[in-house]
Parts: sequence; structure tokens; C-alpha cells
Amino acid sequence: MMTHNATIRGDGWVMSDLYTFRVKTPKESKGPWDYYIPLGKVDREQAAPPILTECALIK
Repeated sequence: MMTHNATIRGDGWVMSDLYTFRVKTPKESKGPWDYYIPLGKVDREQAAPPILTECALIK
């Protein structure tokens, strides 16, 4: 519900892409709920920490 195309890794970490945004100035906003400008995306593999092999869930 809160993430798009998320998966759960073997150690329980939710794998989903992360996005960065900038808040618009009042002049840039064109209406209600028009608050953010998307800047980029961080791929889920780059955003997640490495798998801890000593995790009991992995074994």
C-alpha cells in the first residue's frame, strides 16, 4: 500500500526504490497539493544495506 513494487529480502529488509524531492517555492506551485519537484531516484539495491549473513532469518 505504501510502496510501489516493493519486495521483502530474506533478512526482512523491505526493498523499494527511494526518491529525492525539492520543495517548490510559492511561485512555482500551481495549485493545491503541488508542493514538490522530483529530483531523482535511488535504486533499491543501492539504497539497502548489505545482507548480514549472521542474521537468523537468512539461515
